[in-house]
Amino acid sequence: MKTKIATMLTLVCLTASTLKSQTLEEALKNSLTKFDAAKTEQEMVGTSSQFDMITNKWSDQWPADFYAAYAKIKVSLKLTDKAKRDQYLDAANALIEKADKLSPNNEEIYILAAWSAKARIAIDGKDRWKKFGEVYDDYIAKAKKINSENARIFFLEGQGPFYKPKMWGGGKDKAKPYFEKAKELFAKEDKSSLLKPYWGEKENEELLKQCNE
Repeated sequence: MKTKIATMLTLVCLTASTLKSQTLEEALKNSLTKFDAAKTEQEMVGTSSQFDMITNKWSDQWPADFYAAYAKIKVSLKLTDKAKRDQYLDAANALIEKADKLSPNNEEIYILAAWSAKARIAIDGKDRWKKFGEVYDDYIAKAKKINSENARIFFLEGQGPFYKPKMWGGGKDKAKPYFEKAKELFAKEDKSSLLKPYWGEKENEELLKQCNE
């Protein structure tokens, strides 16, 4: 245990030192690379904490809060403890609210908020689908008004029928068109800067692959 704590403290010190000489985009790229490479729950939790340091340094830049929220949502989806999953989503939503104040009417922030609502439903679909389903629909509608051709909208919309049993109107055949449309739009995206989010393509490919199996 002491070794793990010492390792984490060393990582925090190294990260803080590194941040001093980096731009926001460089810091985000470095942290995202480590986060995406994490294989275990512990690694994801550890690397996700780096984004909190980024939000502290660039507190007036919405991408900092955006990616910190993004990481917390992904951690929540990875965890098994329901209480902890909610705690991460609570933290993510606080960051999303801050990002929204810094950058109002931003389609990417609305889409991230919609994804967070989906993560809430994933914790307890039976009791949460109505409340958070409405939250999800509201944010997706806001995003569509700004840009109905955002790839992440179709990526999220396809997950509804993908995870819904056929007897309830779902199924992979219903989900596939959404993922195909998302794939088409992902291919057209400008991926030259993390300051304009382009997440989701890899996950969309994985779900589309399952639809084709």
